[in-house]
Amino acid sequence: DLVVAGSTKSPDVPYTPGAFSTAGEDAFVSVLSADLTRLIASTSFGGVTTFVAVAVDRVQSVAITPRGDIGIAGWTYSNDLPTSPGAFQPDIVGVGLEGFLAIFEPSLSTLRHCTYFGHSANEVVLSLAFDDLGAPVVIGTTTSFFQFPTTAGAYMEAPVTDDPNNNMFVTRFSPDLSALWYSTMIGGKNNDDNYVLFSTALAFDVDGSVAMGFGTAASDVPT
Repeated sequence: DLVVAGSTKSPDVPYTPGAFSTAGEDAFVSVLSADLTRLIASTSFGGVTTFVAVAVDRVQSVAITPRGDIGIAGWTYSNDLPTSPGAFQPDIVGVGLEGFLAIFEPSLSTLRHCTYFGHSANEVVLSLAFDDLGAPVVIGTTTSFFQFPTTAGAYMEAPVTDDPNNNMFVTRFSPDLSALWYSTMIGGKNNDDNYVLFSTALAFDVDGSVAMGFGTAASDVPT
């Protein structure tokens, strides 16, 4: 089967009976048969209220867990996403873009886990992957300066003091999205060193190490 996810403003996206939501929020997740002849499951996802004029929910990445659950990640302006009990960040914190992660069971009828991710400014989750334990790893960009949630002993617990404005991050959550296992920033001194429009890539080495790639305008990204 093929899983696709994205964002839409179309009022007639097809959703399947029993789906988690058919309300037509901005984001969607759909499962199609391998030959693309059947829509197996399809749901909408997102919020309806926000501090800006309209709710906006954008899916940037989709991935499958080892057990077959479907994860999506991206960014939102909505302040009422259906976060799950015990989520690492149940509520929106900042007044800009906020990252999010959501994990559905394979039929898209149940939302297993969902959390916001960010702080006082803007966070965009750009890529998502699951390790062999089912723990999600995300990479993205933040402008939350020294408030961004990193973990003790991380490679880069705080942004470089010469330029705290814009840094990439790499974060590994617990499988149920209740805790940060590891979280670090990475970046250089250029103000737009890791701007959100640059493409990203994320994968795992055989030992579980995280490999990532991202566009940058900085000349001093650590190599």
